[in-house]
Amino acid sequence: MTAGTTLQNILFNERYIGIRAVRIMAVFAAIFSVSYGALLVSMALAVSQAVILVIGLIAVVTISLTAGMAIVLWIINHLTRSYLDAPQATSSTA
Repeated sequence: MTAGTTLQNILFNERYIGIRAVRIMAVFAAIFSVSYGALLVSMALAVSQAVILVIGLIAVVTISLTAGMAIVLWIINHLTRSYLDAPQATSSTA
């Protein structure tokens, strides 16, 4: 395996992980939006506290997962960029 192939694999994997993670984050954000809207409506209609608690927990969990995934993506991106920007050892034949 050459250095070029390794570099291509790293870039492809980063792109693939990023695309998958962004799609999952979009689903979490959609769930959060719906649950937060339902929370506001249920609070306005003064439904039972148990319903408000369950909907609120769904909203908190989904926004926490979204934020956690964003942090993990940032770390992966930072580590990958640090690796790619680092000087690579080259073998020279004299």
